[in-house]
Amino acid sequence: MRTLLIIVILVMGAAFLYAWSGMYNIAATQEHWDVTYKFIGMVTENSIKQQSDSVVNPLPETPEAAEAYIDHFHSMCRLCHSAPGYPRNEFAQGLYPSPPDLAERSHQQKWSDADIFWIIEHGIKMSGMPAFSPTHSKEEIQGLAGLVRRMPELNDSGYKDLLRKAGISTEVKEHHGGGGQGDGRAEIEEETQGPEHGHSNGSAETGGLTQPMPASEEGDEDGGPHAEEEGH
Repeated sequence: MRTLLIIVILVMGAAFLYAWSGMYNIAATQEHWDVTYKFIGMVTENSIKQQSDSVVNPLPETPEAAEAYIDHFHSMCRLCHSAPGYPRNEFAQGLYPSPPDLAERSHQQKWSDADIFWIIEHGIKMSGMPAFSPTHSKEEIQGLAGLVRRMPELNDSGYKDLLRKAGISTEVKEHHGGGGQGDGRAEIEEETQGPEHGHSNGSAETGGLTQPMPASEEGDEDGGPHAEEEGH
């Protein structure tokens, strides 16, 4: 028994020294070891299922009721998770672990309705998945959970129909990364022209991304606006 205790202490000490040394590569471009990935996955799945046991009424009363929250989904969720006809945005391609495509049934089969509600409500640590409860009501989270459930049932035209019903533009244009020099990775930049979803902090929202409102121009010494410089 004493020998086993000594071995455990030595192993824990070695693990601590390895972590302290900085030799472990924390970069998102370096994938986990397979055993690490499986261990984290086990902890995550078991935790979600345990914590979501207390969730009551995770979805809206009808699937149609969830459609009212398509503006929330389109301006936020689809940026990382994509949507039918809309690939994930460029920044989301660098996330690790990679956000799941919610339109694929295989990603939803292991989660119950309560699991999905809990994930949206509380988020998942160190995964890039934020908690929506600080900024969204229970009804809004129910609506998002209902839309997540519907994603595998929607094709490109069905998703765009939901956008049109909500008054959201479906127009897209291509954007190429690489500082203006296209590298063949076409991404989506879309201006959402639908109704605001009520979570504004004084910023202008464009395509689900938040941009500061421009400051008012200062006047010249005589009170007039600055003249536009020539050559610009």
